[in-house]
Amino acid sequence: MRYKLIALVLGLSVSSAYATVINFEEFAADNDNGGMPAARYSSLGITFVATDNGKTWGGLGAGDPGSWSIAGTNGDTFAGFNGNSYGLTTLFSTSVSGFNLDVSRSNGSSDSDTFTLEGWLGGVMVETHTVNLNSINQWQTVSLSSAVDKTVWSGAGNNFHPYGIDNVVWTAVPEPGSLLALGFGATYLLRRRKG
Repeated sequence: MRYKLIALVLGLSVSSAYATVINFEEFAADNDNGGMPAARYSSLGITFVATDNGKTWGGLGAGDPGSWSIAGTNGDTFAGFNGNSYGLTTLFSTSVSGFNLDVSRSNGSSDSDTFTLEGWLGGVMVETHTVNLNSINQWQTVSLSSAVDKTVWSGAGNNFHPYGIDNVVWTAVPEPGSLLALGFGATYLLRRRKG
């Protein structure tokens, strides 16, 4: 019985952390250039700080506005970046873990283009990954395993190197107080069962 109680408490702690997903289908595609609206997803605890023409676009199924030649991975809409810095910063209201996103090269880019995802925590970069962007509309997932409170993503290459982002996923890191409360709860239940 003791093990069932421990399993129950552990199950509650795992279920208190849940994945959040942005697939860019939540709002109608912008289909124009300009910065991603910073507060569009603020209810999810994330703020976008766009540094160039990063906005959402309808994919191939919507007639390919903008001539990106790519479709989204989780619905037709994706976020496209084609400005001067080819980058964006995301700020989280609390630290998160298990952050990942899908990225694809788009029309007008070069087969030597790369994409870099950085994870930051407390003003210190804790993890970074750079991948080669392969064929147009060939999506790949880039992940961070560290806890982060900020991510920075950017494209690099020769001249024009636009890319698309889709299916952004992360898990909120439970507050230390929540885990402590679960631990006290488990201890109480175990002692009560013994008594």
